[in-house]
Amino acid sequence: MRPFEVVLILLPLLILALGLGAPSSAKTRARLAPAILTVGAIVIHLIVEGYRWQMLPAYLISADVALTTAMIAQRPFTPPRIVPILGRIVAVSGLFISGFLGWAFPVPDLPAPTGALKIGTSSVYLKDESREEIYTDVAGDRREIMAQIWYPAAPPANARPMRWLSNAPVIGPAIAKWVNLPDFLFDHVNLINSNSYLDAPMAGAGPYPVLLYSHGWGGFRQINQNQIEQLASQGYVVVAVDHSYGAMVTEMPDGRVIFNKRSILPPGGSPGFAGSFAELVNVYALDLRFTLDQLERANAGEGPFGQRFAGRLDLGRAGLFGHSTGGAAVLQACGNDPRCKAVIGQDPVTTGVEAAITSRGLAQPSLTFYSKDYLDSPSDTQLLAMLRAGRADGYRIAIPTAAHYDFVLTPFFSPLAATIGLKGPIPSDRVVGLIDAYQGAFFDQYLRATPSTLLTGASRPYPEATFTKVK
Repeated sequence: MRPFEVVLILLPLLILALGLGAPSSAKTRARLAPAILTVGAIVIHLIVEGYRWQMLPAYLISADVALTTAMIAQRPFTPPRIVPILGRIVAVSGLFISGFLGWAFPVPDLPAPTGALKIGTSSVYLKDESREEIYTDVAGDRREIMAQIWYPAAPPANARPMRWLSNAPVIGPAIAKWVNLPDFLFDHVNLINSNSYLDAPMAGAGPYPVLLYSHGWGGFRQINQNQIEQLASQGYVVVAVDHSYGAMVTEMPDGRVIFNKRSILPPGGSPGFAGSFAELVNVYALDLRFTLDQLERANAGEGPFGQRFAGRLDLGRAGLFGHSTGGAAVLQACGNDPRCKAVIGQDPVTTGVEAAITSRGLAQPSLTFYSKDYLDSPSDTQLLAMLRAGRADGYRIAIPTAAHYDFVLTPFFSPLAATIGLKGPIPSDRVVGLIDAYQGAFFDQYLRATPSTLLTGASRPYPEATFTKVK
């Protein structure tokens, strides 16, 4: 919970402990101090931290306790004995409920990047006129996606990082709907701050190596922003896209909102699933290829990214990384596009990757993480064969205490994430540190020619992970 939220729980409890409803006396007048502080705390909290529904019982009870205390101090009276008893029960219960909700659905801080550079970000609308949109019924629709770019930046001294989600009013209800909860439950995601500065000037001359991130089915471009910010703080330009219709939600600049189209994928194991999933992976992979095309234009000072990145992108050192469906997409994109020089998959569902690629393997170095949810699965088995068939270094990291969603920000939404199956028993800070360490070392080694002892196995600071160099 945030600091003033804690104050709004503790101050009313202090007033109640001093004996709300007692006759006027010096002791009663002394309660005016915490009462005044409570009113001030409500005002400061709403201005500085912002309203959220989890704290509504605390707002009402804090205000009621403070005002009642002030009234009693000015005009003492002795109510029937049952009134203050019931009042205390209701007040304490309400404060407990608010405290629990505030704890269970916090306003988390994104993990702070450890690199030396500050981070700028901006969003760009991309339309591929050469590709028909296969997931609509409207003839002539072209493929549209939203991209967001993070880069080393030099923000003004008085600049403040932007909120995590620029489209929070759309994303919050979509997250709740995805897990079959009431729409308002994640309204507070609009209060989460990032470590990135909107449209900040780019730092240094560059050019910087470029990475593309691909989210999973039902994900969105900011779902892995902690990893993206970490890499950007280390001197990479990172681009993530919302894969329209596969993303949880995609909001276009003209106000159109494209929600995840669940009918794209039949139930897992059904006769039509394999073909539909392979088609989805291919759409994701083509989105990445098209984004690389647009980044080449940006490097030439052309296209929708504008002039800001002209000559600042080293596309000769481009890497891809992705989670789940996005993990399969980056493997497929690398298998078909020699501009990709290194690739990382996080629980990649390789059964959706083209058979020609899985059989011949990759020509680029690859690193793959697998959680307990995918270890020894058909994807894992296929991946091992693919790595052995490849013509470049291949690494596999098994994390048997991690779950599928430990690779994204989902566990940070609630400390109850492990209880409801959204994370494994591994502490979140451990899995964040592990992924950041290996991803940074891998991309540094293969895109910057900076060898790492992590990739030799000589250094193993994370014993909960099993590191294997397959080829």
